[in-house]
Amino acid sequence: MDFGSPFNRCFSEFAFQPVFNKKPEVTVELLNQFFDNTLKDYNAVFHPKQIVFVTNLPEEYAERIKQTKAARHRFIYNKEATAKAMSGLLSKMTHELVEL
Repeated sequence: MDFGSPFNRCFSEFAFQPVFNKKPEVTVELLNQFFDNTLKDYNAVFHPKQIVFVTNLPEEYAERIKQTKAARHRFIYNKEATAKAMSGLLSKMTHELVEL
């Protein structure tokens, strides 16, 4: 089979283009799963009553976040601050490329 043929390239683009262009849907259920994992060890007796989350999510998700288990916490929507905070963490993670 010739994988370089125009037919195969068109088929691949047709088959995989929807996957490549698909953006994750941020739902209340998905956010609750995230907060379940993030706050599983949270104890209001020992920890601050309110946590400040700095997120790179667009502010359009604020209404959904208000419907989650973490609604009592404070959210700051700031992509630049999130990138700056994560750069230190990500720069310390080492990785190596392996041949597949």
